Amino acid sequence: MRDYIHHIPGRLRIKGAGLRQPQRHLEALRALEGVESATFNAAAGSLLITYVPAEGRGEWILNEMVAMGVLAGRPSAAKPAAPPKLASLLFKTLAGEVVGKRIPMGLGKVLIALV
Repeated sequence: MRDYIHHIPGRLRIKGAGLRQPQRHLEALRALEGVESATFNAAAGSLLITYVPAEGRGEWILNEMVAMGVLAGRPSAAKPAAPPKLASLLFKTLAGEVVGKRIPMGLGKVLIALV
């Protein structure tokens, strides 16, 4: 089983062999400041923690889990997906407009060409 962390603000999922008996620590995890819920799915081998989003809170929770012995080390975070082609082209087009470059096609033509 591959260890990983999936994190979006307010939600943290940890899966893998790095988890050390998380069901024994659920109450302590729920007692951490800002944690709304902590559930362990034994069949999937994953721990889901929801919390009040705040700057650095997810990182702090992971550090607390290591200190509590729930997590052995730190699994690598899942890599974000590459941005869609349309979003990338829109960004480049808008960035070009902002700095004063002339774009041969208007934004509408770019959208039509992609669809």
